[in-house]
Amino acid sequence: MTSSLKKPAALSAKEWEALNTFYAAIDQHDFRLLHDALAPDWADLPPEPGQAPGPEGVKPILKRLIDAFPDLQATMEEAIAEEHRAAIRVILSGTHLGSLLGIQPTGQRIVLSIHEFHEFVDGRIAVTRHMEGWMDLFAQLGSFPSNRPEPQIPA
Repeated sequence: MTSSLKKPAALSAKEWEALNTFYAAIDQHDFRLLHDALAPDWADLPPEPGQAPGPEGVKPILKRLIDAFPDLQATMEEAIAEEHRAAIRVILSGTHLGSLLGIQPTGQRIVLSIHEFHEFVDGRIAVTRHMEGWMDLFAQLGSFPSNRPEPQIPA
């Protein structure tokens, strides 16, 4: 992970290390690092349907992303913090070489902005609330998931 960010003063050294380790796990495709960064019962909000808590729950999600973008990189671009909480803007980038949500590989290079809001307990990330720019990603790929439900328009 490439980042020139300095530790926000409100975060402890352990909390800052947990953030860097979490994004390094994504950037380096090394899921073992998740256990150092995340609390055993870490909550990922909103969770994917059927997603288990903790590091084990996020591994299948990250594996699907890395399968779709084998050169996936994560870069922390911005960090704002208060005691035991941090808001992080991360850029994910990679080349679409595998299927993603039914979208066949395009070979397209993508840049996805994500915003995550972390809460810490005992120096580890205990809760993450996240927002991704999925519509922008699908526009970059020139396609939308084929299995998405049709919107229901009220009568």
